Amino acid sequence: MSNNQEIRQLEKEIENLQQKLKLYQQHFRPRQILSELFWRS
Repeated sequence: MSNNQEIRQLEKEIENLQQKLKLYQQHFRPRQILSELFWRS
């Protein structure tokens, strides 16, 4: 089934996002991230 491939792709993307989150958390305080996201949108 092609669904398996899609799931694997999504899992990879999630892993990438989690790694980015860890980096952000190391460099910024959570409130800074929230305010940045808020002001950008």
